[in-house]
Amino acid sequence: MKIGIEAQRIFREKKHGMDFVALELVKNLPKVEGTEYFIFVNAKLSEVNFGLREDIQIVAKKLPYPLWEQIWLPIQSKKLNINVLHCTANTFPIVSPCKVFLTLHDIIFIETNPLKNGDYSAYQKLGNLYRRILVKYFLKNVDHIITVSDFELNNIKARFQRLSETITINRIYNGVGEHFESSTLTVEEKNRIEEKYGVKQDFVVFLGNTDPKKNTKNTLNAFVEFAKNNVEARLVVGDLAGNFLNNCLPADLEEGIRSRIIPLGYIENKDLPILLKMSRAFLYPSQRESFGIPLLEGMSCGVPVITSNTSSMPEIAQEAAILVDPNNKNEIANALEQVWNNKSLVETLISKGKQRGASFSWSKMAKQYATLYTQLT
Repeated sequence: MKIGIEAQRIFREKKHGMDFVALELVKNLPKVEGTEYFIFVNAKLSEVNFGLREDIQIVAKKLPYPLWEQIWLPIQSKKLNINVLHCTANTFPIVSPCKVFLTLHDIIFIETNPLKNGDYSAYQKLGNLYRRILVKYFLKNVDHIITVSDFELNNIKARFQRLSETITINRIYNGVGEHFESSTLTVEEKNRIEEKYGVKQDFVVFLGNTDPKKNTKNTLNAFVEFAKNNVEARLVVGDLAGNFLNNCLPADLEEGIRSRIIPLGYIENKDLPILLKMSRAFLYPSQRESFGIPLLEGMSCGVPVITSNTSSMPEIAQEAAILVDPNNKNEIANALEQVWNNKSLVETLISKGKQRGASFSWSKMAKQYATLYTQLT
């Protein structure tokens, strides 16, 4: 049996959520007698790590995203006699010479028209429009759908009620990297992160971005309210430029508080566990998530987590985090106050968080995918 896996962005320098899921799937796929894996990536040969795994074949070509997916990918699948093509990131070729498995992480791009969302950049609008057209009009061409939470499973079934009667939809949880763990930091680790990112301890971590679902403006303003009464507190923000942050903050914000909101730019994945362990809390109050891998990363590092009471986040966090209304900045600020000043609560959250994080793994996820490939071909 030949399994093709679309993992087009796993070698790009600045990876994000779905890129890491695809990469960890590839790294953790179990060896199955009689099964060959072919990994399709949208990259130049010079960008490819062909030593990622000796027992898989990487097939690479650099092309514009739609051309790569709609033309090159089906051609390569036919050429290699692929039995199942697993598309890992919400989109897929409309016409395929083999069965198509789709990981549909979420359908946010279906729920609102991206062209009418003024908070999206032009790039985000075009990307979401492409996803919207494919999923809205051609999802019937897919043979099997996998999603990442029970929340999203029910959401997809409700949106595509008739289709769900003919196409099987499974839920497979994502995992969390083994390097997200709660061991005590060394002096060398702390010094390296302090020097690289210019941060000291006594800070909260927020991994926002420009996507409206990340709730960046509300989160920043919640920190402003919290910071007024906690003068030593600072907020370090990943993956956001200073100008974007300034546009989210009140125009009359006093400089003393603004100086305590520190943009770090892109945080390398290998550095994130250290940064989390140096922090006093992890903020993740998104408007909408299909899973929320960073929740597990924070918990696994032994950090109290604040997240939202919406979409998949209560399912993933359960009782191991403080749940807040993401639209209520006062709730977010009050939660920060609790984790900053309530030692007993922090100890409880850390204990429950580590237990919850330990129940997820990339190897478990990959084994479940491999089982599906075998059962459904």
